[in-house]
Amino acid sequence: IAAIINDELGGGIEVNVEPIVDDRSYRVDSTFFSERMGFEFNHGVRKAVKSLSRAYSGGQFIQPLKNPAYYNISQMKEIGIL
Repeated sequence: IAAIINDELGGGIEVNVEPIVDDRSYRVDSTFFSERMGFEFNHGVRKAVKSLSRAYSGGQFIQPLKNPAYYNISQMKEIGIL
């Protein structure tokens, strides 16, 4: 994913890969969604990176580091479900 982001943003980003001890798996199997639900994914990682980059460059993220809309707990508190 880091290589795709680097490529889409024009290169020049240094990526450091460091060994860690973490046995968790973040793989996702979408077989259930495609076979049973008929759901087809139409965005890959590269397309998502392009879309996010365009949105960020276009000013669509309003104060992303401070806006509670981008933080689950803050957003839940704000709308009164937590």
